[in-house]
Amino acid sequence: MNSIPDPMEVVHTAYGLPKAELIRSLLEAAGLKVLMTPSGAGIAYGFTVGLLARTDIYVPGESTAQARALIAALDESSPSATEAPTPTTPAD
Repeated sequence: MNSIPDPMEVVHTAYGLPKAELIRSLLEAAGLKVLMTPSGAGIAYGFTVGLLARTDIYVPGESTAQARALIAALDESSPSATEAPTPTTPAD
């Protein structure tokens, strides 16, 4: 008898397909099943920012904690949009 798989749960909402694809790649590299549901209008009209560029990212229920931890680690390692880049000097 086949068991019913766990329902998928939203672990992140990305506003822009490039960010959603990055997160999907991260989760799949960790061995998680991923389902993305981009906004139809965003795809049809090519929106990349705002509410119409919304993409929900789903994983199976038993993987939500691991997925959220991976996404949090990605967010922590990414520079903030308001953060000024640190100037570097060439090595002598």
